[in-house]
Amino acid sequence: MGIRKSQTNSSLLGCRWFKAACLTIALVTLGACAKKDANEEVWLEYIRLANDRAKAGDYLAAEDLYLKAKEHCATNFGDSDARTGTCLGYLAELYLGEQEYVKAAVTYKSLIAIERRYAPNSAELERDIKEYEFVQEKLKEYGLQESQKKMGNPEKQVLKHRPAPH
Repeated sequence: MGIRKSQTNSSLLGCRWFKAACLTIALVTLGACAKKDANEEVWLEYIRLANDRAKAGDYLAAEDLYLKAKEHCATNFGDSDARTGTCLGYLAELYLGEQEYVKAAVTYKSLIAIERRYAPNSAELERDIKEYEFVQEKLKEYGLQESQKKMGNPEKQVLKHRPAPH
């Protein structure tokens, strides 16, 4: 019996140590997740605000917010992350709706590259390829193919010509 009691106490001690170790790991993990969740909340708030501005017809403010969301995602999650792609998707649709075909073409091209990585057989990819082809037709129709090549990155062009928000 004495050996069994000793083993039980040892098991309890081991169990307490195990619980403490698990709690420590959980707390450390939650700390890391809290930062990720904060980054997640920031980009989602940018998107929410941008969508609100777009619905209100303030496309310039919507574009700025989508660009901020895209930059936040690229910085915190990576240039080819799906969340960065989501931001590009909103921008591409905004540019298409505003008939800014040069910006739309460059943005769709980046978006499609991300979608091919994450969702190669998706309906969204098919739709975006069709929209990109439509935009390419518009560029030809208006003789803007050279503008697309010169433009390169539409975000840099936009940010060069806009004052910083106060």
